Amino acid sequence: MEKLKKLQKGLFALLATFMVIGFATGCAEDTTEETETEENQTEEGTEESTEESDSE
Repeated sequence: MEKLKKLQKGLFALLATFMVIGFATGCAEDTTEETETEENQTEEGTEESTEESDSE
């Protein structure tokens, strides 16, 4: 019975570690990832329209 409790505590600690690492990784990706905003969409739209007028 003691081994089972020890194993359970070890697995709980391992699970908690993975949860913390996953949370930290998820938060880190949010700050570096470029999100779609109106500003980004308008910039892309103007670039496309300039490329089209250049090729004509």
